[in-house]
Amino acid sequence: MSLDHCHEFKKFQRKVPVDSISLVYSSENLTQPSSMMGHILLKLSGVNDQGVATSHGVSYFTELNSINIPKIVFDSMVTGKKGYFSLSPYQDKLEFYLKEEQRNVWEYELALNDEQRTMIQHHIWELKQADLNYFFQDYNCATLTKFIISIGVPQLLKNKTLWVTPIDVVKSVHREKAISRTSVIPSSKWNIRMLSEVLDEDRMLSIKRSIDLGSMNSFDNNNDSLKLKYLSFELAGNYLDYLYERNDISIQQWRKISQEIEMKKDDNHERINIDVSEFKSPTKTPQDTQFYIGATHLEGENYIKIGFLPASHYMEDDNRQFFGENELRLSDLAVLYDPEKGRIKLDEFQLYSVSSLVPRNILTGGISARLKIGAEGHYDESLRRSIAFNMNGGVGLTYSILKDINAFGVLGGGYGYGRGESYFYMNPEIGLIVEEVFDMKSIISLENNWNQLNSRDDYFALNVTQSKYLNQNNTLIFKYHRRFNSDIDQEQLELIYKYHF
Repeated sequence: MSLDHCHEFKKFQRKVPVDSISLVYSSENLTQPSSMMGHILLKLSGVNDQGVATSHGVSYFTELNSINIPKIVFDSMVTGKKGYFSLSPYQDKLEFYLKEEQRNVWEYELALNDEQRTMIQHHIWELKQADLNYFFQDYNCATLTKFIISIGVPQLLKNKTLWVTPIDVVKSVHREKAISRTSVIPSSKWNIRMLSEVLDEDRMLSIKRSIDLGSMNSFDNNNDSLKLKYLSFELAGNYLDYLYERNDISIQQWRKISQEIEMKKDDNHERINIDVSEFKSPTKTPQDTQFYIGATHLEGENYIKIGFLPASHYMEDDNRQFFGENELRLSDLAVLYDPEKGRIKLDEFQLYSVSSLVPRNILTGGISARLKIGAEGHYDESLRRSIAFNMNGGVGLTYSILKDINAFGVLGGGYGYGRGESYFYMNPEIGLIVEEVFDMKSIISLENNWNQLNSRDDYFALNVTQSKYLNQNNTLIFKYHRRFNSDIDQEQLELIYKYHF
């Protein structure tokens, strides 16, 4: 059947060529509710009818134009929100992710033949007229992108999960060997943090002072090796770009110091190729749905604990592919079963829990934060536990003491409703996170809770978590909690097995 009479469609074919199609993943942004699991889109590239090389981004999203987090979560997960299907110049999207949001971008060129690319192009035209509702958990950017790619890679439809996330799609395409080429475009902030891992603090301070003074001529590195010199100037260039992207310096200042940095690189006579394609890679993260089961000793009783987290991960999980520790739990449900009495009770339900403990950097700064909405156990002055509705938030700082040891402090507080009473409470917390040998991690923290369950009293909680990663998708967790006040001392023990899928 001829489509020559479809003038708009033929124009679309001429203006949006598909000589290649890439799956594009932009890394997570925990400060934005719509992007806390990353974002994916398609990149359509080729030469148009004017002989010009072009690239277009195809994405699906919803608008989140409110600061009311509970409403955003409810609308995007329960009632649904208006979904938007967008076709726009890819370079605009790339600059937004890299410069405005400082997120890394991975491009995975898909191994498709001419017919498959053409079919995908045709389907994208069809979707232009579709009326779609966006649901965060089951019809999001990942869901739609997966459906589009499956036209060329039908095996993807066999990989069924309860909750399709952007990383799920990346891993599925990788697993099906449907990627012909991978490239990484790092943001300035990401490059700074990467290079900060190999350069000492004094050098970073010297670079910062030089750029703040407006010239790299004052930067003294005459005694350095050629490699160290090059990495220092590479860090300086990325810090300069970061300042310009944040509008902290003018374009004239940026040009002047950039020229100095490039001249010093040329004088160095050693250009180093820095390959970041396998550094902090999305494909190396554990699967972001998990089932867990184990034994819990709580308030003198023994229970079997069973839980299910549709997305995505705990602080205790393997976060080595991120800069800093973070947590994202959506609709996490855990119950306790008493085998002696044959009863089940709620342990906790977290509709939305996000924490980010990224170590503060000399050049980029950084604030740690957390936010939780759900139901969990709160304790009164006698350390008796009751399930309470909970909204909790906090801000603080995290510092890297050694390469694998981070110390954090968060000033937190929230609102609770339990035992028929509403109350506000405080819970500041300090702690250490230690990445250990043999694929292990320890989290030790001390927390002070005041006025939970409207007790007008406080108690301390010492929390110890030991994780052992058996492999990428299997983990053992041991937890010890000690809660105490001036009159009572109480212990809780847990041994949990997790399966990520």
